[in-house]
Amino acid sequence: MKKRVVISLLTLATIITVFVSCSTNEKSIDNTKNIVEKGKEMITGDETTGKTVKNYSDNKKVSDYNLENFKLDMESKNYRVEIIAKDKDFFDAPKFEVEIGEDKVSAYDYEELSTLEKDTSAITEKGLVINGTKSSWNKTPHYYKKGELLIIYDGDDIKIINSLYEILGSELYNT
Repeated sequence: MKKRVVISLLTLATIITVFVSCSTNEKSIDNTKNIVEKGKEMITGDETTGKTVKNYSDNKKVSDYNLENFKLDMESKNYRVEIIAKDKDFFDAPKFEVEIGEDKVSAYDYEELSTLEKDTSAITEKGLVINGTKSSWNKTPHYYKKGELLIIYDGDDIKIINSLYEILGSELYNT
């Protein structure tokens, strides 16, 4: 008799497990179908999505990386950073002097990609001539571009150059 009760209980437990598993599996399949449908909507878009993409391309906004991000990135590398607004000079963007420890970089904070591209295309001869004007540098200039920023470092501190490379990527001009 004990054997029959044990076998009956095991059979009942197995049946319950199968029903619970099937129910959960059907819910998983439904969830997966919903996710796939939402993904299709995102890919094909709707009227609103099309307008959003069009507005974005019309404005040609640059990525979200900006002067504040740069400051935070340099501080994360243990630099003391101070930002000072300066008068415009070579480029069509607000200029800032960024003190990094005892050194300085010039930062130009752009709002539109087309303006940033126009300005960087006006830099020639390995960064020594800007808009047809020969620039005077204390050291060899190092140009970097990321997101909304153009950064120029007129120095030779290898630690700063390496930090700029790690944060901003390769130099624009191999000087």
